[in-house]
Parts: sequence; structure tokens; C-alpha cells
Amino acid sequence: MKEMKLGISYNLFDGEELLESSIRAIRSEAFYVSVVYQTKSYYGNLADNNIENYLKSLIEKGLIDEIYHYDKGFSHKDKHHFEIQKRNIGLEISKKAGCSHYLSMDVDEFYDAKQLKKAKEYILRKNIKTSAVSIVEYLKEPIYKLVNSYTYTPDVPYNFYVPFIMKIHKISFKNQKHNKKWYPCVVDPTRALNNREKFYLFSVQDIVMHHMSTIRNDLNKKYNNSNFNLGDDKVLNKIRKLQDSILNWTFEENQISEKYSIFENKLVEKTENHFNINLKNK
Repeated sequence: MKEMKLGISYNLFDGEELLESSIRAIRSEAFYVSVVYQTKSYYGNLADNNIENYLKSLIEKGLIDEIYHYDKGFSHKDKHHFEIQKRNIGLEISKKAGCSHYLSMDVDEFYDAKQLKKAKEYILRKNIKTSAVSIVEYLKEPIYKLVNSYTYTPDVPYNFYVPFIMKIHKISFKNQKHNKKWYPCVVDPTRALNNREKFYLFSVQDIVMHHMSTIRNDLNKKYNNSNFNLGDDKVLNKIRKLQDSILNWTFEENQISEKYSIFENKLVEKTENHFNINLKNK
């Protein structure tokens, strides 16, 4: 069986305190790691002034192979437009580095290396062109795992997934892009692919993406600069209400047993810090 040369590219504006832990978890399974970063958000807010030095320090540690500064006038009304551009830049970087496959990630996303290794082997064996996995979300701290639910959902009865590894088609690469138009399961609209070839949805028993979506040194910075923050008052109010609920929530005050608690009618399980996340270590 041929070796998979997996290119992984991270999108970054904020949340860099999670990045090193995320890369360390999967570096052994990655052929090439890049980071496409911004120093200014879609709304004109500045990133941490030490972000570039921090990324260079991760290059020196052998965790990152390449960084790309994404900087332009963000005048387009739909901020998803820029997220798609960033993911396509990551895809192009991986292709130029000689990668055979590609995985787009955000800094708050984590994979188990053993599960990732087996998934890579399965993709090669079955010649899968594009894939997706289920998401396990964590709340406020990396030891509080939401059970079969998400903090932010649009009140519709479907499962939400994340695109996983895709094969890079060198011949038709110019037409192989992220877009919002099509995907065989419900995903972030910036990650859909115009690839209708062999698709596989992995079982939760095989692999999941661990999403540290509300775990930040500054959760306010995340919400104020999200590409989903389109300036609509209804959306802004919902985001602010969610943020306040998370910041005010404690496991102990809502505890129903030694291992479980409740967040807004959702079950929360207390678990270990499997990825050794330390927000103060940056």
C-alpha cells in the first residue's frame, strides 16, 4: 500500500493558545503542516502582536513547516468568502509541498493520532476521495465534553459533521476547491468541496474530531471576529447570550452525578485532558 503524504493546514486569527497542542497531537501523522494566519480580523480587529513570533517558534520546534500571512481588504459582505479563500490557500500549499491528501483544520480542532493513522490506512486501502467525521464538542475547559450535542445549533434536527481527509487530484487541481455549494452531509459552509467522487463518512467508533470551540483565553475575541458574525442583530444577540451562558456555567453548580452535569438541557461529561491543553502555555 502506498504511503499517504498528508498535508494539514490550519486557519488562524485567534485561539493560538490551542495551536501547539493541536499540532503535537497529529504531527506524527502529517507530512506537511502549514498555518494560514491573519494579523487583522474581517472586522478590522488586530491579532495578538506576538502572533508571528509565536508561529516562528513553532517552526523552530519542527511543528510547522510553512506559514502564510493572509492580509487583504475584507470588504466582501459574506465573510465566508474569505474563509474559503484561506482554506484553498492551505490546499494549494499542501499540493505544492508534494502532498497526496489534504486536511483543513482550525486551531481548536483535535484528532487522536492512533485513530488518524487507522483512518489514513483505510482511505488508502479503499481509495476514498473525500470524507467526513462526527464532532465531539467541549465546553469551557478541555475536560468537559458535551454528549451528543453542540453549544450552538440552528434548532434543526440534523447531525453536523466536519470534512475530513480528501485526495489531492493533481491533474484537475485548478477545479478542486472549497465552496459552499455541495457536500453529501451537513458541514461548515466554508469547507464543502466540489468533489463528487467516492465519499466516506467515518463512524464515531473509528474517529471523531474533538472540538474545543468554547475554550479560549478570550472567548469574547472569538465571537466578535467569527465569520458567522454577519452583523445581524438577531445573530449577535444569540451569540452574546450563548457566550454569557458559557462564561457563567460551572460543572459543580449544575452537577447531577460525580461524572455528569447539565448545560442548557445538554448533558456534559467530565473527562480527562487527553490533549494536554494548557491555555496559559503560549
